[in-house]
Amino acid sequence: FPNNPETIRGPTLDVVYADEFNFIANDEEMYDAILFTLGTTDGQFLCTSTPWTTDCIFYRIWHDKAFRDFATSHITYKDALEPHGPLKREIVEKIRRQFEGDPWRWKR
Repeated sequence: FPNNPETIRGPTLDVVYADEFNFIANDEEMYDAILFTLGTTDGQFLCTSTPWTTDCIFYRIWHDKAFRDFATSHITYKDALEPHGPLKREIVEKIRRQFEGDPWRWKR
């Protein structure tokens, strides 16, 4: 579905997965629409993201007591490196070399 609360309303869904949820525009409206949509099926909401700002639902899921019913898991790029993950070490090194002049980009 496009990033639009209006398009998420109406369908019967059992699972909604939002990738990079920290970066979704109007995330609060989208989350509200998702909750009501999943409320008809007792469905699950899954979201992943690179943490970025504190003024978003993704941050609140991690830090606000009202969201304690969420299960959270923190995985860094180091956890995703081969041999236990899909991320190739040579790719990470290539990115590090390309971004070395801009520490802010590497920090992401």
